[in-house]
Amino acid sequence: MFSQLWRPRGDWLGRAIIALAAALYLVFATTAVLELFVRRHDAIDEATRRAEGLNYLLLEHLRSTVVSIDGALKQLAAHSRRVGGPEAGKEQWSPILSSVLASLSGVGSLSVVSADGVVRYATSPGLAGLSHADDRLIESLRDGRGTSLVAGAPRRSHVSGHLVLPLGLRLETEQGVFAGAVVATLDPELLRAIYQAVEVGPNGAILIADSGGTVLLRHPPDSAAVPAQLTEGALAEAMTHGGFSGVVKGPLAKGGSERLTVYRMLNQPRLLVGVSLSAADVSDEFNRDALVRVVALALMGLAVFYGGRALAREAGSRARSERAIAQRERHLMEAQRIADMASLRFSGPDLGAAVSDRARAFFAWPAARATVTADAIADLVVDIDAEAFRREIDTCREAHRGFALDLRTGDVQNPARLLHVEGSWEEAGPDAPEGVLVVFHDVTRERRAESRLRHAERLEAVGRLTGGVAHDFNNMLTVILGNVDRLSDNTDAQVTREAVDEIGRAAERAAELTQQLLAFARRQPLRPQRIDINELVRAAAGMLGRVLGRQVELQLELSDAPCRTLIDAGQVETALVNLCANARDAMPSGGRLTIASSLVDLDAAYVRDQPDAVAGRHVMLSVSDTGVGIPAEQLPFVFEPFFSTKEVGQGTGLGLAMVYGFVKQSGGHVRIQSEPGKGTTIRLYLPEAVDSSLAAAESGKPGSEPSRGAGEAILLVEDEEMVRESLTRQLTDLGYEVVVTADGAAALAALAAQPRIALLLTDVILSSGLNGREIAERAGALRPDLPIVFMSGHEESVMAREGRLEPLLRVLSKPFRKQELADIVRRALDERRAASAP
Repeated sequence: MFSQLWRPRGDWLGRAIIALAAALYLVFATTAVLELFVRRHDAIDEATRRAEGLNYLLLEHLRSTVVSIDGALKQLAAHSRRVGGPEAGKEQWSPILSSVLASLSGVGSLSVVSADGVVRYATSPGLAGLSHADDRLIESLRDGRGTSLVAGAPRRSHVSGHLVLPLGLRLETEQGVFAGAVVATLDPELLRAIYQAVEVGPNGAILIADSGGTVLLRHPPDSAAVPAQLTEGALAEAMTHGGFSGVVKGPLAKGGSERLTVYRMLNQPRLLVGVSLSAADVSDEFNRDALVRVVALALMGLAVFYGGRALAREAGSRARSERAIAQRERHLMEAQRIADMASLRFSGPDLGAAVSDRARAFFAWPAARATVTADAIADLVVDIDAEAFRREIDTCREAHRGFALDLRTGDVQNPARLLHVEGSWEEAGPDAPEGVLVVFHDVTRERRAESRLRHAERLEAVGRLTGGVAHDFNNMLTVILGNVDRLSDNTDAQVTREAVDEIGRAAERAAELTQQLLAFARRQPLRPQRIDINELVRAAAGMLGRVLGRQVELQLELSDAPCRTLIDAGQVETALVNLCANARDAMPSGGRLTIASSLVDLDAAYVRDQPDAVAGRHVMLSVSDTGVGIPAEQLPFVFEPFFSTKEVGQGTGLGLAMVYGFVKQSGGHVRIQSEPGKGTTIRLYLPEAVDSSLAAAESGKPGSEPSRGAGEAILLVEDEEMVRESLTRQLTDLGYEVVVTADGAAALAALAAQPRIALLLTDVILSSGLNGREIAERAGALRPDLPIVFMSGHEESVMAREGRLEPLLRVLSKPFRKQELADIVRRALDERRAASAP
């Protein structure tokens, strides 16, 4: 009986116990499964954030490389304008190409391409002479305009065999006509070092592709997950229909494995940088943990034995995960160091952040500094930027939107350091609260180089304008001085003669002003000779002492070694007088002026910081005073014409402009350093002379009376009517017969028809047809013994080589007096007669 009663009760209790055990097991199993789903989601989110951070750093590194290439090509374009374009000689192009290439990273070669698409010069010998006339890049540059960087189609390098992307910049003549291009080949293989420092897992990969889907670089190089061409798959679809950044899930090629890929696009040129993680790598840890939990559920009866092992395995797995995370953090910090970046995550009510080793080095904080607040960062910069930073970071925290701005340290006008800052809102994660992630990037050197390049381009534009104005003004002054001489020769009235002389003196002062303008514009004719700067300064010391006066002490600190350079000695003396006069005016109560010289080497680092300089050995001539100095905000403008720090009426503002133009025309470089209350130092860097093949052209001094002719016939070529009529009258008054023409075709026809013509007098710049140099060359073919005299309001490439007059070239610089005209014509005719005498 008891057994009968107990059995049902026992069955019920057993079933209850089984049900309870089943319910507890179900609850435990459900909880475990839900936790697995949460852990799987967290693992994917953590992998995505890590890939996004790596992708951002790699894109910024690529962007910095492209910006450096853009700045270098603009530097070469500015150099092209100075030397006359791609057709200039090898000695003009080879040094600067090598110097610029040494300052760049990620560039395989630099080349200069002429207007017909042929490579004129290149840093790689195998490229010179190749034709790229049908290349898509050259066609785009030929059809376009402006100074924007243009990318071509990827191609295999003839030198390295790597897949490279050509980047080009259009070269133009002064009339805006396509003159060729400067091309840099972006070789991603040269950037592989930074990708080797980034950990993406056993089967992860990094890739760079162009807008057509061609993969320019993949790391590891043997990665089978990244195809050579992105024509299909999830990433190809995102490139076609997606935005500038995003996350795609799926294989990169048909039949490939599942992947998690984060990409960002560089806009100009349009390049994609992707970080692709293997889905198997991302879920590997999760799968191991899931297997452990499933086994634990299946073997619940052996919980003590198997449970202990499972816990030990999970603890080991967590330790490995923490080590992997720490290793990834170290790789991230190394990548930030290479890119000169640092990041801080501000959170909490006081916006505090933990300081990493990289941030400590970036901001030069002591090792004991463990935390920092957003207000402490704001205290490091100027007030106006501090307010903007606080405002942006508060808005980011409240509105959850990103921001970007520049922060300056030190002085507002001349900051010691310039930081580009980008911030974004970060949601809370397993190991970090929500907050604002701020990335700091030091862009001081890049921005300063860009500013100097823009300043050089502005001075170049002003120089072209002043040169053109001076040319037209010289033509008008030539007419005025010609008529002054004619009136002076044909009047006996004392009052009239005095008035004429006064007009002549005023015109000559105007001519001096145009010469100063031409010096700044680099259009003046130079007669260089190989001189020792030390000897020139010693010879001019007496004159400079008189310019300075008794209140200023002149001190010479000249190099013991000879400082030889190929230069126009007269222009050097004029430059010294201008600099000494400025220094004297800056020391009204007296002081000390020091002139020093030395031989210096300008290396690639210096050229990278000073875009208008050329690497190599130079003679340095410096002038230092102890005067009032120049404020920092005025320094960028001191070399511009008519800018002066003096009071009205105490200077024309052309002294330093003339010095700048003369030094640049001579192939040199000028630097100024000044501090209010401590004085100013101006340094002239002139290329060292390597030979003495070029000597100064002789120039005769006009006599007291104009030399007259004996009825010789002179062929005059001048397109300005007033100048032509004035010269005709002067030459006729001097006893010459004048054959007048207005262009090259008429001049050559007259020369062929009239063998009695004894001399050719031609303007250099003519409004149409042949220019003066071309007329002279064709006239020399017809009459090899015909003497030729050039006239010019300013010198161009048709007249001179790099602004230097050729030896034995006869040039009459406008405006000129009747006596100068008479002397040079008479001397040319006499030299011809002496040469033809038996």
